[in-house]
Amino acid sequence: MFEEIKNDLAENFKQEDEAILKSIIERITNDALIISNRVKSKKNIDILSSDIKECVKAIYLQRGAEGSNSLSDSGINTSFNKPMQEMRENIVKAGKRIMFL
Repeated sequence: MFEEIKNDLAENFKQEDEAILKSIIERITNDALIISNRVKSKKNIDILSSDIKECVKAIYLQRGAEGSNSLSDSGINTSFNKPMQEMRENIVKAGKRIMFL
C-alpha cells in the first residue's frame, strides 16, 4: 500500500517523509479496522484499501494545516475536507462494516 500511495502522491511526496507516511498508513489502517469492526478478525481488509488510501493521501497533503477548514494564499483559496469523517461515512454507507449480533 505504501508504494501505491507514494506513486499517487507523485511530486507531492518527499523522500524524507517516508517514515511519516508509513506512520499515517498504520494509524489510518487501524482506525479503518475499528470503524468496520474488523480489528480482531482482520477479515477482508482489502475491501477497505481504497478508503484507507484516499484518507492517507488527504491527511498527508493537509499536514501543516491541521485544524484549518480552508486557506487563502496569493488569491488561491483551498478548502479542506475532513478525511477521517469522510472515511468513516464511506465505510458505513458502503456496507463495509461487520455487524455482530
